[in-house]
Amino acid sequence: MAEGQPGVRLQRTLRALMDGGLAEMFFVGGIPCMAGCDRPVTVGFSAVGKASYLFGDVDADRDAGHLLEFARLYSSLADGWCSERHRPVGLAGKIIARIPGVEGVAS
Repeated sequence: MAEGQPGVRLQRTLRALMDGGLAEMFFVGGIPCMAGCDRPVTVGFSAVGKASYLFGDVDADRDAGHLLEFARLYSSLADGWCSERHRPVGLAGKIIARIPGVEGVAS
C-alpha cells in the first residue's frame, strides 16, 4: 500500500488515537483486498465467538473516531451482536456485512 492512500492514513490515525486497552485488543493493519472495491476504504471487525462486521465507504479523515467508538462497543459485547441503532451514527449506511460468530451458527 502506498503511503498517501486513504487506508494507510486511516491505519496511522487509528494507531495514534487508540488508548492502551484498545491497542491491546485490536490489530490495525492493511489487507490488500477485502472484496470491497465498490466501497473503499473497507474496515473489518472480527473476534473468536463474536459476530464479524465489514464496513465500506469509510472516510479516512472523518471516520476514525466512529471506528474507535465502535471498537469500544464491540469489545463490550459478549457475542459482538448489535443493531444499527447501537452503532455510531457516523457509520450508518456503511455496513456491508454482519456475519454471526461460529457458535451462533446452527448445524
